Amino acid sequence: MHSNTPSSARNASACTIDRPCSHVCSVIINILYTPMSDANMSNKSPRKSPPDSPASYHAPRTLAPNDPHMSPNTVATILATQSSIDAITLCSITKGLVETIKEREERHGHQLLTAHDHYQRLEDKLADYEEGYCTTPDGYKCNVNYPDLKIPIGEGLYRPAKWIKMADEGMVLAYTKEQGPKSDPYLIPIHAAPVFSTEPIDPIPQWLHQLLISQSAIFHMLTNAAKKLDNWGIATDITRYREYNDKLANINTRIKQLQAKADSVRIAKLLCEGRLEAARAPKQLAHMECLVPTFMRRKRSNDRPQVAIRGGWKRQA
Repeated sequence: MHSNTPSSARNASACTIDRPCSHVCSVIINILYTPMSDANMSNKSPRKSPPDSPASYHAPRTLAPNDPHMSPNTVATILATQSSIDAITLCSITKGLVETIKEREERHGHQLLTAHDHYQRLEDKLADYEEGYCTTPDGYKCNVNYPDLKIPIGEGLYRPAKWIKMADEGMVLAYTKEQGPKSDPYLIPIHAAPVFSTEPIDPIPQWLHQLLISQSAIFHMLTNAAKKLDNWGIATDITRYREYNDKLANINTRIKQLQAKADSVRIAKLLCEGRLEAARAPKQLAHMECLVPTFMRRKRSNDRPQVAIRGGWKRQA
């Protein structure tokens, strides 16, 4: 009688799990209910997910040892509906819970890295925005004279220039108010800003025209005086006027040269035509007339000007 009792106890312990062990498993499951982000980032008590209703589970099932994951809700339902659990099922539950913990830890770590990277980018943008908006860059001044000075930002959109600095060749370096020290300035052309008034606009007087095309020394004095004005565009447009005037003079000179060359070629052409006529070339090559269409055989007009050729006169083509 006494010899069979220990053997029966050992067999029972090998096949079933008593209530204290089930209570320990329930405590582990309750810990798993707590989300990773809430446990690490808040001191509040962990929130437990409400247990699923028994109606959502049809019947307890024996878990296979190779189940990859176990949901805490599933484990809670098994422990609530089963009075005894065999060792194989308990091993499957434990492995499933371990896989679930690993997966949640990896997911939580990835979310932390993503959130930290996003936070760092926002912090950098905020620092650039505050510094660019509140401080004036070295060598720049606030743009108050050129409200129409716009900076293209793509897709047909523009932003007003907040800080400007004079550059060479009628250009200015400009920043928008959203830019900071880490941004590169824009290089945009500048023109004379109009002065709005009720008085009519007078044309440029003759003395200013003479200064604009004057000698280099006098023109240099004019540009220096214009640079001292608040309107930077006046100095740049004065320089542009001088450049355009020089280009136009060069083009007109080339036109005159080409016109003289064209006149010379025209005279040479007329001389050739006169020699062909004097040699009676049309009569000697009359059999070639059939190669020209009929509508192109019209007689040439006789309104050409007379040109002296070797002591005679010839109508000019």
